[in-house]
Amino acid sequence: MNEVIDNTLAMIEVINDLPAQILASMTPLEIAAEIISAVSTLADMAYNAGQVVYDLANGTLGWHNLFNFIPFGSVILRHFDFNFFRHWDGEGGNHLDNVPRIPDPRVIGDSNFDDLVGELRNNNVRFSEDGIVKITRGFDGKIYWLETGNSATGLIHIVGGHATDFRKAFQLNTPEEIANFITLTINSSTPVSRTVNSRGIELIYELPDVGQQLLVAVGTNGYIVSAYPRRIRTS
Repeated sequence: MNEVIDNTLAMIEVINDLPAQILASMTPLEIAAEIISAVSTLADMAYNAGQVVYDLANGTLGWHNLFNFIPFGSVILRHFDFNFFRHWDGEGGNHLDNVPRIPDPRVIGDSNFDDLVGELRNNNVRFSEDGIVKITRGFDGKIYWLETGNSATGLIHIVGGHATDFRKAFQLNTPEEIANFITLTINSSTPVSRTVNSRGIELIYELPDVGQQLLVAVGTNGYIVSAYPRRIRTS
């Protein structure tokens, strides 16, 4: 629930900052052109609205008045900045390079979801884009991701087998909290142990403040198979 609130607030902050950032990114000529366009648009709309009112008052309202409504629709198209939306998708844009993207809640860290998924695709890694719950970069710059999965792998497997362990060790009570914790640990920490075996890779992270370790089993491609906590072993 807290993450939903945080993501919502982050989106609101980005949206609130957009007008100022867009204005700051425009040249004086672009600003002047937009002002002239806005003034002429208002005048155009006022004239056409007046024509409709005049015809209505004189009983001459008819099909010809459809042309009076065309400017109202054109206002939307005239100010619909397609460059902005192409830029927002990372495919272009010519004057909004400083506008930040709305954070994707599936991404942990500073990366972009489309960039991460695109890199997996370019490397011919098999994955289910619709099934991705969380995705991040690890200590080694490699992409790690957690999918919804099933009873054998992924979040369903982790929650089904270790929900109680995560609640006792880290006070995590929901699948979302567990998924966040696992990927945040991978993103922000360096494992104390990395073991490669026939089933994949086992990463061990230590959280000494709570006396716990987090064991994460991943495939060689970065897919998070399983994860569970255990107490730090003392010699």
